[in-house]
Amino acid sequence: MLQPATLATLLALSLAPAPIAPARTAHPAHPAQSSAAPAALFPIAKEDLTIHVDRANPEASTTLAQLLDEFSRVTGVTLQMNRETRGVVEKVQPGLNRTMKVPASEVVRIVETLMIANDFIFLRTSDKEPRLWIVQSLHADGGRGSSTLRDQAVSVDEKDLPLWTDHPAALVTTTIDLPNTDVRTLSNSMRMLFTDARTQQIIPVGSNSLILTGFAPSVRSLVRLLRTIDGLSRVDPAAQPPSVEIRAGAKGK
Repeated sequence: MLQPATLATLLALSLAPAPIAPARTAHPAHPAQSSAAPAALFPIAKEDLTIHVDRANPEASTTLAQLLDEFSRVTGVTLQMNRETRGVVEKVQPGLNRTMKVPASEVVRIVETLMIANDFIFLRTSDKEPRLWIVQSLHADGGRGSSTLRDQAVSVDEKDLPLWTDHPAALVTTTIDLPNTDVRTLSNSMRMLFTDARTQQIIPVGSNSLILTGFAPSVRSLVRLLRTIDGLSRVDPAAQPPSVEIRAGAKGK
């Protein structure tokens, strides 16, 4: 049996920001609220793009708004943002320390990485042409202060989670079965680690299943850890409890 302190430590490590995985050639697909399978949910850019950094003249560096305009141009995705969000992205720079040339195959991954680093995400309103995505701040109204963000998570089968590690700003939801674990007790102990109720959620289903929602890399890391915990909780039915032999002897003094 894992001690509560050990369990809490392992869970905290699993929810730490995950490193960005190397690029993959497969991409997940399907609209939000439906089971996603690898395909063309995220379009591949038609050409490279360059993010300019001029440390001597910061005003000449690419802003986040300019980067998003370039992203829209090379991917064909039309972006929409409200006035408040537009005002922020026009002033924010991506935060790079030098100019970066991004190959076409990596454009979506890199832009998502820089988006989430600056507390923005994409909300896909359509996954067929013409594509329209919303640029959403995680701090403005409708962001972390809204219960609707979590509702935009894409339903993903557990086996397909590795395909989503290239999308750090993607919200996903998945169901995991843990046959050796009391999920209600486990979920209660984990709730303190889910610090953002707008983008994270854990729901016990029955006695041995959990529904997990969050950003794709974190959900994948959490699922891997929960699988490990469930394996450590397995009880071997063939194992016999140790026998205790009582011998007749002198009485204790």
